[in-house]
Amino acid sequence: MCIRDRDSSGEIQRKTAVGGGQNRNMLKFSFVDNLAMAIPPDTGLRKDLMFDSNYDRGQLQSKYMERRADRSAMGSDSMMLLNSQNNQTKGTRKPLDQIFVLVVDDKSFQAKVVKSFFEDRPNVMVSIVSNGREAIEAVDNQGIAGKVQFSMIFMELDLPIIDGFTAAKILKEKMNKSEIPNISIIALTALNSKEDIDKCYSCGFDYFLSKPATQKMIIETYDKIVNQ
Repeated sequence: MCIRDRDSSGEIQRKTAVGGGQNRNMLKFSFVDNLAMAIPPDTGLRKDLMFDSNYDRGQLQSKYMERRADRSAMGSDSMMLLNSQNNQTKGTRKPLDQIFVLVVDDKSFQAKVVKSFFEDRPNVMVSIVSNGREAIEAVDNQGIAGKVQFSMIFMELDLPIIDGFTAAKILKEKMNKSEIPNISIIALTALNSKEDIDKCYSCGFDYFLSKPATQKMIIETYDKIVNQ
């Protein structure tokens, strides 16, 4: 059986334990070694135990428990500070402003696709209507409800009842008269001839997107409006 001992130069050496006295030393140093190995190396106590054989068993236990209590107290204080900082952060974090978007398309599937593009933005609320008249009514009613104010409208040009050209023109006239707040109107349409595009801008559209529009195109336009 081997134990560790220290020679005159302070080096740790392995020795074979023989005889009763040496067995007692073996037990003592075995206890020191085991205790030292259980202590994290950065505490400074491991070095004390490994290189000082003058501790008796009671002193070792007392010193070890003392050091553990100090480390536990430090850990507890650190955790309390961390929790306090987290609670302060949660309490002061500003929520994202809600953004309301209106999609106007008589083809419900296409409207729902546009709505799905905003699923990863929980602060964006998307409403869908199917024609120009409903679009005008939705914008007119937003002031009555007081809870919704559309920031932008994605609108098809080829719509039943009131088409997109006419709806945009009526809405822009209302904005110019301050009857409704300013809203960006984006054409999102399969009509893409030069005449359609020119007519689109003359009726008050702010942006033109040709179908099929990708999520990247929709979100880039959205970001540009929100950040302007």
